Amino acid sequence: MQRRVDFREQYRAHVRQQIVELAHPILADEGEDAVTMSKLAKLVGLSIGSIYRYFPSRRALLALLWRERIEALTATVEPHLEELPSEATEALLVHARAWTAAAGADPGAAVKLADALQTHLGPDTVEEALIESTSVADPLVGVLADASPAAGDLDRARWLAAVLLRVIATVTSPPPAGPDTNFVDRTVEALVKSWTHQD
Repeated sequence: MQRRVDFREQYRAHVRQQIVELAHPILADEGEDAVTMSKLAKLVGLSIGSIYRYFPSRRALLALLWRERIEALTATVEPHLEELPSEATEALLVHARAWTAAAGADPGAAVKLADALQTHLGPDTVEEALIESTSVADPLVGVLADASPAAGDLDRARWLAAVLLRVIATVTSPPPAGPDTNFVDRTVEALVKSWTHQD
């Protein structure tokens, strides 16, 4: 009996992972609207009713997909943050440049993280299910709080982090010739200096 239960759990985990693996390229290439439960059920070979045994809702699936993309994004940021300057503005620039380098590979994940950071300021959306993922931006929020004139104001720092991530995502979205890294660096540096009142 235990073996049958284990097999069912393994099968369920396998099908769930299959759904996720099929959904990721759809999300990346066609956007959220194209990720439908009926399309995925057909791809996996399930009935539309059966797919809800693996994900209770489309929203839950989207939250997982975005969480995985955000985690992949931040995994590329962390190695750049091992040695930070002690001066707050310089530390913030290091953070901003690390996020810029990472966001070039997945600007959409940077935007979604910004959405999640600002969820409490906006309408109820899938980002509410991503609140746990915002912890990956805690180091950025912390250094913004330290470098900002409103020291210790975490709400302001969270808002600034979201704005910075949106700007980074915009300027790193690759045009046909590829991103202009000098322009990106100048844009990020100008933002940081304006927020920290540096000349």
